Amino acid sequence: MNTSCTFMRTTAVLSWLAGCGVDPTVDPATGIGDDPEPGIQSGVDTEAGADTKMNAGSSTSADAETGDHAETGGDVETSDDAETGDDAETGDDAETGGDPNDASVSLPEYDFEGVDRMFQDGASVDDITSDERIFEISNVLRIQAVDHRSIEIANFAPTPIEDATITLSIDDKLDDVALLRIKHMPAHGIVQIDYPFLDPQFESVDFEDIHGNPVDLADFVAEGVPPDQASFSFTGEGALIKKLMRLAEFDWKVHVFDFDPEDNPDNNWLEDPTPRHARLFTGMLINMAFLWADERFLPMLLDEPIHDNDHVELTAADKTLLYQKIKDMPLFNCGVVVNVSGLGGGNTFGMANYVLNAYLYVGGVGGTPVHESGHKLGYSHASNMTYPDKTDPDHITGFVELSDRLSRLLTEAAEFPISQANYFEPSDHQIYCEEDSDCPTFMKCTGTEFADQTYCEAK
Repeated sequence: MNTSCTFMRTTAVLSWLAGCGVDPTVDPATGIGDDPEPGIQSGVDTEAGADTKMNAGSSTSADAETGDHAETGGDVETSDDAETGDDAETGDDAETGGDPNDASVSLPEYDFEGVDRMFQDGASVDDITSDERIFEISNVLRIQAVDHRSIEIANFAPTPIEDATITLSIDDKLDDVALLRIKHMPAHGIVQIDYPFLDPQFESVDFEDIHGNPVDLADFVAEGVPPDQASFSFTGEGALIKKLMRLAEFDWKVHVFDFDPEDNPDNNWLEDPTPRHARLFTGMLINMAFLWADERFLPMLLDEPIHDNDHVELTAADKTLLYQKIKDMPLFNCGVVVNVSGLGGGNTFGMANYVLNAYLYVGGVGGTPVHESGHKLGYSHASNMTYPDKTDPDHITGFVELSDRLSRLLTEAAEFPISQANYFEPSDHQIYCEEDSDCPTFMKCTGTEFADQTYCEAK
């Protein structure tokens, strides 16, 4: 039998409603429970369609400052030390090789402002839940081959990505070729382009690997790249790119999922997930992976008293294996629940609408998402991998508790990749209000960021 519970935890920084999941052995789709907070739907602004504008140019020292080529798509200009002012006597390039993130290295550069976007308002349930919208948390900036001559680039983050370098490897032939630089990719932007070395405007570019060694692409200019032999990665020096690169060890796939295709009103699933839900899920999963990728998390886990479903304490070796299991969770089927705060177990990851709204207000992630992940890892409510152990009120312990502690540290330092400050569509998560009763119980109506309206914020 499914169970349904909630608990409230309020601190100076983090207020979070942690909902009750289900035993992993129970099918969550049939559970019925009481939800203390009915889902609150925030307004969604319909995004006006924009003409697609994709500017391409060569990245040089001059371009890095003026953006001339990105704006005009002008001739490719190869930079050299004499023109850029690089001091040949420093020997930087000789010691380190070419750095594809250094603006002095000539690379095809693209500005993808105006391209199509995934998860746009008006997209069908079939579209937002399709296999094409599944992404790996280790590849939030997803690059994949379309055919022998073209690639697709998709940004699954709900914030723009800038100054990223894409590398190409071809099985048994080439490794880590610096392929192109992305000057700007909108939040959830998606586009297909030809390989830059097949684009006539870049025919004068001398491509190199990330170590500065020249590469010969003549064979591929003639015949293209077999899609099953091409693999890609991204790198960069920007703060967001570096944070996304820290998720490389996580094997999660993220899939927005419709758990109620028959629109049954008697279960715990919203009839139709919306593009807004999809957008919010992408940010939540990025932040949650980032939380557990933090170098402080494993030492904290090793120090935290954790017991299993039989109240047996986990050893250090057990916790090390548990951390690997966290990173190896294969799939998050993300659905929107009603009547309860969350449902989890197996590949199921269900969040209530107000929980999706709240994670950007309370900072990072905690509570319900961590609780339901505990179920996904195989733990029931008998373990403090779901609900904290409050045997000693002065020393509350558990998976949710330690994740909350680290989440507060990351929030105070403004380290989470996705936040209110950079989330591209504020209306997705802002709950406008006139009084406290318009807000969930863990929020209050005092936000005054906008002169014309107030909105709910964490207590």
